[in-house]
Amino acid sequence: MELEMRRTPLRPLLAIAALSLVWITPAQFDGGGQADTKPWQSLLKGSKKQVKLNFTNSSIEMIVRFFSNASGITIVKDPTLTGATSLVTPKNIPIADAFTILAANLDLKGFTIQQQDNFLIIKAKPKPTARAGGPGGPGGPGAFGALPGFGAQGGPGPSRSPSARVERRARRD
Repeated sequence: MELEMRRTPLRPLLAIAALSLVWITPAQFDGGGQADTKPWQSLLKGSKKQVKLNFTNSSIEMIVRFFSNASGITIVKDPTLTGATSLVTPKNIPIADAFTILAANLDLKGFTIQQQDNFLIIKAKPKPTARAGGPGGPGGPGAFGALPGFGAQGGPGPSRSPSARVERRARRD
């Protein structure tokens, strides 16, 4: 009786699983957009104040000063945030909505607004820690190097999986 082992397409499935982990993992640590998404809300204390944003190619410093004066909230800005930007609304909007627009603009520039005590801080978003190479760099543990046939061992080649060893042993016998 001849025992025939069929090769399953495990390698492509493992590669897809590893890639999905690289793409999914950073989202687990950014708060998912839920935690502390509007840190200015508690400082505004239900303010009904309305503002109209009409900043075209204006300095970030001028915009931050406007928000601080209009809301009565102290805002500390990261010194690396410089340059000009535009924030324009066609009509008056609640100050809380204006902060949401500012936060969206800052997000596009790689910055975020956080509350600390009774003031707001604008600072750079943390850099994602997940790397395609995992903890050991390219080909290291936690990356494609941990998958048979990938990584520092030289890309797709002879498989080092247990089923492949059994298959090679069966061919030799």
